[in-house]
Amino acid sequence: MRGAFSDVYRDNIMFFLLGLFAIRITIKIACTSFMCELMLTVPIAITNQTMAIFTLLAAPTLFDFLVMYVALIGLQMIERIYIGPNEDVAMGKLAQWKRTFDGYMKSLSAAKPKKADDDEESEDEKKFEDQDEMEQEGETEEMISFLATISADSIANLVVPTFYAFCMLMFEESRVLSNFRIPQHNAEFYLYFYILMLPFQMIADRICVNIVECYHGWKVTDYLEYCAYRFIVRTTDWKGKDNVLDQTLSPHVRSIDQMCFSDQFYFVCLMQTIGAMSLVFGMQIIFEAGWNIFEDPATPVVLFYALCLCRGTSAMTGVSAAYLKIWVVRYRTWAESGYQQAIMKKMQAMSGSTADEKPPPPPAGSVHDGWPEPAHYDKHGMERYRVAFLAENQLWLQVAVSEMMDKKTLEKHREDLLDGLATIVNEVAPKDYAAEGTEPVEKEMFQFGAAPAMDLARAASEIQRETYENSALRQLMRMWRERAQFMLFLQQVSAMVKLDNYQRRDACEICGKAKDQLPLVVLPIYTLLHLASLYREQRDMSPLWNTPLWKHFYQTFTPTCTLCEECAKYYHKRNTNIPVNEKRYQRLQAKQKSAYEKVRVSDYPVITMEPEMKQVLNLWLQWTRCIVRDERPQDFLPRFGIEGRTMQEIRKELLDKAYWRFWDVRVFLELFGFLELLG
Repeated sequence: MRGAFSDVYRDNIMFFLLGLFAIRITIKIACTSFMCELMLTVPIAITNQTMAIFTLLAAPTLFDFLVMYVALIGLQMIERIYIGPNEDVAMGKLAQWKRTFDGYMKSLSAAKPKKADDDEESEDEKKFEDQDEMEQEGETEEMISFLATISADSIANLVVPTFYAFCMLMFEESRVLSNFRIPQHNAEFYLYFYILMLPFQMIADRICVNIVECYHGWKVTDYLEYCAYRFIVRTTDWKGKDNVLDQTLSPHVRSIDQMCFSDQFYFVCLMQTIGAMSLVFGMQIIFEAGWNIFEDPATPVVLFYALCLCRGTSAMTGVSAAYLKIWVVRYRTWAESGYQQAIMKKMQAMSGSTADEKPPPPPAGSVHDGWPEPAHYDKHGMERYRVAFLAENQLWLQVAVSEMMDKKTLEKHREDLLDGLATIVNEVAPKDYAAEGTEPVEKEMFQFGAAPAMDLARAASEIQRETYENSALRQLMRMWRERAQFMLFLQQVSAMVKLDNYQRRDACEICGKAKDQLPLVVLPIYTLLHLASLYREQRDMSPLWNTPLWKHFYQTFTPTCTLCEECAKYYHKRNTNIPVNEKRYQRLQAKQKSAYEKVRVSDYPVITMEPEMKQVLNLWLQWTRCIVRDERPQDFLPRFGIEGRTMQEIRKELLDKAYWRFWDVRVFLELFGFLELLG
């Protein structure tokens, strides 16, 4: 991450993205081969994916960031579909090249004398070492590896926005976003983008699962349903404590298969990833603060406190889960729990050990006695292990396979086996297939182990087939099917042609609704069937159908009209021609109606009008026109002989005139000194 802060990374982010992708695959293969346990590599893959997504913030622009994000999703799809299933093949090729190189080096040192007591390899060992390709692991191991990869990417998609939110919360302390040149006021937009992409990432994961089911033939959905069923019927609260492992799988995938990709699996992986990301975040803060942890005397105290906190959290997690009953086994019937317990006791009795120890060892005296089970990456050892088992049990396997091929042996114990299986899964027993009170014929037909009554059904189907063959109904169905196929082809071809008569009007030509009321569309007036008939008539009923000529005809001679959505849906559902020509003709023939014609078609009755009412209506019309011209009532009402003032305004004007008269008399008296005389 600190390397992503540099300008070199920013300028060459595409090459670094491909390099990180290659390094991530190399780390995954190396960790899987070194640890021999796929469960331990999932947190490493989550951390790698989280940092790969997070370092995309070094993109110089937002557009480059989006492009890099889409490219990373594409690389994920390539890894899941193509690279992941072929990792074992690539490792086998590398081992083959290594053996070739070792043989070449031995040939150079052929002069070195051999010791007499050297262990000579057996013929079988030489045979297996000279093979060009070893047997690949089964499809189940590859499918589990694919699910581990896709689960790691899913958890990384949830960890990235959380880690980004912590970087925003401690913007100044960590200075991660500032080193990526992301301003604090724009940082929240990237967080919105990460959260918005979560549902699309889930859709991409689902599409990837469907692709591998179709491309590789893996039953991913069925396996996940089986894992969910195993998690429901588990015998312990914590699935990791269950000692019943699938011995048919390779050792490196047994632990992750035991966790069943359940919520406990995601909880463990998420806790480990949070610890790794907390370490990265803390180291970044230490580097930015320039703190030397080796000179600080409080470092041992802090480390001791961190260890105690981790141990306490680990202990409290189990206690809290048991107290809150988060992973309590709720759905467990008596038969299922008894069956699981019986398997565990049988495995422990065979091995003579407890549930916490290893699986049972091979029987004493067998070819595998004292032979440790090879690791999954040891192709030679695994192949010798299998060949030794086949060589020792060859006769037993031949007898078992011959008995399995014998129908009498299969039918001998079928009823007992199915009866026991029905008891375990709580289904209907074979003896109860035919209920009491049924007819003898039906009871005999539905009897367990009876041959199915197929003769009558076959005879009836043969009679129906003979009746149907060479009949008018068959010819009619074929003609209808060919017509439907031709119309679909015609519709496809016509959809790619732009019409010359394309003209959009302001209103619907059928109902007259304007574009502000309903959306308008431009459609051909005639249906495709009608246009195809006109095309055939113009070509003298030729049986040939020339596509370029049809495109020219459809583009040039197809009339169009403008319809609203309601009218378009109406005629589209009925597949009929649009009667727009009649509407256009009616609009052309229409003329201005007189007042008498309007009165005749009106719904209101004709009555005589009084002269006073006519005068009032004329005054109302003229006053309305004056108001529209922004004239005041005081100005235009006197023109019609009406006082334009209210009684209040008239009274106020009279009072003002009386006041001014009184004031004029008082001023006159003061001028002549009469007020002083009147004193």
